[in-house]
Amino acid sequence: MADENQIIHLLRRTETVARPARVTALTALTLDAAIDDIFDFTQNPAATLPTEITNDPERWESRDIALQWWIDRMATVPRPLQEKLTMMWHGHFVVSWDKIGGVMDMLDFVDVLRQHAAGDLIEMAQTMALTPAMLDYLDNRYNSRWGPNQNFARELMELFTLGVHNYTEDDVVAAARAWTGHTIDWETGLYVFDPNDHDDDPKTFFGTTKNWDGPDIIDEILRDNTAKQLIAARFIAKRAFEFFASPVPTSPGPDQTAFNEVIQIMADVLIANDMVLAPMLKTLFGHSGFVSGSDNATVLNVFYGTSVRQGLVRTPTDFAVALLHHSGVSVDTFVYSWNMEGTGQVPFWPPNVSGWRANGYWVNTTAFNARADLIESVANALAGWDDETNGPRPVREYSDTHTDQEFFDHLAAMFYRDPATEVTTVTRDAILAYLASDDADVDTSWYRPLYAIGLFLMAPEFHVA
Repeated sequence: MADENQIIHLLRRTETVARPARVTALTALTLDAAIDDIFDFTQNPAATLPTEITNDPERWESRDIALQWWIDRMATVPRPLQEKLTMMWHGHFVVSWDKIGGVMDMLDFVDVLRQHAAGDLIEMAQTMALTPAMLDYLDNRYNSRWGPNQNFARELMELFTLGVHNYTEDDVVAAARAWTGHTIDWETGLYVFDPNDHDDDPKTFFGTTKNWDGPDIIDEILRDNTAKQLIAARFIAKRAFEFFASPVPTSPGPDQTAFNEVIQIMADVLIANDMVLAPMLKTLFGHSGFVSGSDNATVLNVFYGTSVRQGLVRTPTDFAVALLHHSGVSVDTFVYSWNMEGTGQVPFWPPNVSGWRANGYWVNTTAFNARADLIESVANALAGWDDETNGPRPVREYSDTHTDQEFFDHLAAMFYRDPATEVTTVTRDAILAYLASDDADVDTSWYRPLYAIGLFLMAPEFHVA
């Protein structure tokens, strides 16, 4: 049987919340079997878009409907890791609605990431490169032999596969020439290869001269050039480690050494499995099937160790998903682009081609004020006045008819899987002190249950992944 605390941590990182039924089911398995179960995406329904989008995709409301649909899917599918991975790749292979006009182009692009989320990295990179969304966002639709555009070629290496200092400007020039002619048909809006715009002269890329074509560039980086593949594998492994575990410290120390050792183990697994992602990701989570015993022990000590457990702030999207799960309110209660914008993360709207970052990126006054606004919407839905029944909503009614301790326990059970271990003494004492104060007198304070919910959801415990 798996260790319950490991399963809880694993679920919080891969499925955002540790649903009690999932904890029970996975604790009955070995850790390897539990990890395999988390990756069983066949349990998830097809990503069928709402008819409000498919019937009229280009109206402005379709963007908020798409946002609500995706976050609701993150919160409700049986195996949420598929959507977590899709979100990770969305912040890596970046396109954004600030430049992409077509709603369906963006949703089709994200679905490419979804379908390849734990699959063949090379296939995902090849497919995403030729989507209308990527061709539009990084301007390769305008890349022709008559006027080469370097945007996609540069970001393919700098941000998507290799990182800075692992290519030259001459490599960028050659790659841009290789991608000429890969464009969008102006009439259909679909990808098309235009041989008249393609530069079919010899080009020298990574020291090899031949008539390179765009897709050849991806194959060279991720498959054919062993030295570059090693760099790319580590680059991708670090991206996954920092998304699911913790950012790697920039200053030397035990954590930096240990984290980098795990990243190298992940990179080795990725290469050994022909750049298929699932084995690398399973290795990160402690699966023993792809590594030696000593390597597995190293990963277990890191991923389930204190530094990683305490090392990641919930992204705004994960925070919204957790609110949906714990409160039970509907997604359209609070998930709108203008509400999410202040938090620093709106799915479909990465801020720039480098995507989102972690931890300190989310922790600032503006971002947490925006989280408080989301909480206010949820609190009103739980504890406000119901105009339809002309009576108090259930949490308000409970607050009015139970003791302070009973009300505290009621909210703690709603928002935390195990309040006894997940709610700190500091938070417990602060909330009980508020409930006992004159400001929260049950006979006079309309705001008592609203503020109590706010205190629970603004506590640091609720913002740690």
